[in-house]
Amino acid sequence: MQQSRMHLLVLLSVVFLCAGPALAGPLATDGTSYQGVWHGTTGYVGVPASGGLAGTIDWAVYAPGVFPAGFTPVGGFVPSAGEYLYAYQGIETGAASLTSVSVVLENFAHNIGNFTATGISGQASASSLLLASDSATWSFAGVLTGGSTDGLAFFSPNVPLWTEATTIDHGTTGLALPVPSPSSSNIPEPSTLVLAFIGLVGFALQRLGRLRLR
Repeated sequence: MQQSRMHLLVLLSVVFLCAGPALAGPLATDGTSYQGVWHGTTGYVGVPASGGLAGTIDWAVYAPGVFPAGFTPVGGFVPSAGEYLYAYQGIETGAASLTSVSVVLENFAHNIGNFTATGISGQASASSLLLASDSATWSFAGVLTGGSTDGLAFFSPNVPLWTEATTIDHGTTGLALPVPSPSSSNIPEPSTLVLAFIGLVGFALQRLGRLRLR
């Protein structure tokens, strides 16, 4: 039974990943992203669902020296030269207010901040914190239904792989899977990516089970 649920979750995640960009914003549809494919959108739903937290995270990774159209740093944020830009935008569609977006860091990253770009604007983070090889987190006063965050960004010298993000409202947590995160300097083989993705799905399923038991 558990194996069947995992296979179903993997299938739904892949279908959503392929279908999502047609419904998403500039980051999710940006063909100038790394290798022309590292862009997309990933949904999240809070646990418990009655909390009302729901929405999407648009994301894109850009090769060194490449930025989304109209890229403008916010609040003194300075781009890192010669490194990959990891960019995200949270969009809340549920009844709750989005108060935090956190991306798991699988490898070294630094220089966290906010930006705006053509078609990308919203609530700037009240604070941000990056713990190298751990997580990058942006906190907000509360992004309401139909609202979005500014562009959220950090830099890394490493190419991307798949990981997860966590979205939070007061008392409600939602997972967004998959989103990009820095890997080692070498691009993993496709089979390695598939195994890593299945492992992340299993990990997310386990975390959701624990949250339901609380």
